[in-house]
Amino acid sequence: QAVSTFLITALGLVRPALLATGDEKAGVSPLTFTRAVKIGLPVAAAQCIGLVAGNTAVMYISVSFCQMIKAFTPACVYSIGCFLGTQEWSTPIATTIAIITGGLMITSVGELHFNLFGFVMQAVALLSEGLRINLLEIRLKSEGYKLNPLSSIRIFAPMAAAMLLFCGMVVDQNAVTMEVINEIGFLTLLANGLVAFFLNIVIYIAIQLASGLLFTLAGVFKDVMIITGSVV
Repeated sequence: QAVSTFLITALGLVRPALLATGDEKAGVSPLTFTRAVKIGLPVAAAQCIGLVAGNTAVMYISVSFCQMIKAFTPACVYSIGCFLGTQEWSTPIATTIAIITGGLMITSVGELHFNLFGFVMQAVALLSEGLRINLLEIRLKSEGYKLNPLSSIRIFAPMAAAMLLFCGMVVDQNAVTMEVINEIGFLTLLANGLVAFFLNIVIYIAIQLASGLLFTLAGVFKDVMIITGSVV
């Protein structure tokens, strides 16, 4: 998020028109700071909770088991979407969700290295991700502002970066030091940040043009590849 914040700020200085949140021709005024915080804070908070919980879960349960739990993401997005009004209730889909939930429970019972705390953390990450995707869809489609993927990153990334930095300073101050950065490698962190930046752009485009549910369904293939890779 810090790299995304730096890149989007630099882009705003060079090409501010790409980050415009208003439209004079359509009579849409730009976002004010207060309005931007109101729009972006819930999304950023959900994203931070999901990242912290998800990273914590990996410390206690296997990567493959984490991905099995994350396979429930489309069902979670749909359920929260029905509650928030971004999805319409459907009995066949609800039945499918029940089947997926049952499969998840069976998988959890059969897990050789089951850890309750790790499972709860991954479940929290799952709920946070479902909430984040639905909030993103509402923000990108229903707020009436000219929000494109770049202007969305400009709103969400700084808030998420500030929250994650605060969590790091409170929970583990030793994790935010130059010694740790040098150990991981500056180029590695930079490459990770660049990938995350472009990934965020793709995510916002997919949600804005399609829907959050369709985006999560497409992510099932990614989960299959991760599970296969962790086994191999």
